[in-house]
Amino acid sequence: MYENTVVGWDGSAPAQAAVDWAVRRAQGRSRAVRIVRVVDDVARDADDLDTRWAVAVATHALAEVSARLRVDHPEIDLTTAVAVGEPAEVLNGYADGEALIVVGTEHGHIDEHWSGSRLGARLAAAASGPVAVIPVPDTRRRSGVIAGIGGPDEPKSIALFAAELAHLLGEELHLVHASPENPAGSESALDTTTEAAFDRALASIAHAFPAVVVHGHVEPASPASALLRRARDASLIVVGARRPGVARRLFLGSVSHTLVSNAPCPTIVMPKRAKGAM
Repeated sequence: MYENTVVGWDGSAPAQAAVDWAVRRAQGRSRAVRIVRVVDDVARDADDLDTRWAVAVATHALAEVSARLRVDHPEIDLTTAVAVGEPAEVLNGYADGEALIVVGTEHGHIDEHWSGSRLGARLAAAASGPVAVIPVPDTRRRSGVIAGIGGPDEPKSIALFAAELAHLLGEELHLVHASPENPAGSESALDTTTEAAFDRALASIAHAFPAVVVHGHVEPASPASALLRRARDASLIVVGARRPGVARRLFLGSVSHTLVSNAPCPTIVMPKRAKGAM
């Protein structure tokens, strides 16, 4: 699933964390990784001297990074590109439903409400494929892949992609449905309203990744708070995008926005129309 990976890079620590994560995912699997450096052309002419100079500097810096990666990871199909434009728009151009877009973030610095100011949230709101938002790693010992499961119409691609990552990481998978309407004490129980979603997810995982150990959880809490709590110790979280009405290309739903903005572990947001969605 998603053999091609596109990483947004700007030389910052979060961007380097994104590159490192993408390289680890690609190792030994013949996956293609493209690192893209976008020179932001907001408030300036794309052909002016300052922009041309910025492109030259970016090209040189990216060449140095790619040269080191090719020495350290010769098995990876690595390519690079320098582009001029608005970063979210340029990177979204690579999100054709066949690629995983990866960007870094400094988590925990904005509130839980919608905002268009952060690259990861803006990309995840607009992209036709999945977007991975990678924070700078901390020293916490982490384990387990979490997949947020909604109602019966939840695409099984969310659970299936989470299972693939759990398989690659050698970790257990936790399918979590959270809602304030769930009865207290319902942890690890399957309620009737989400049983269909769990059944579809489990059947797909058992067929594709039979060795992955899967746990189901139903929590009496808001999805944002329940998943953010689990993110404290998780290795990775996968959630679906919720894009209400005409705002779907500008904003994420509050759950996915909370996670990409605040989760201390990598978070992948998958749109309903992503490849494999049902």
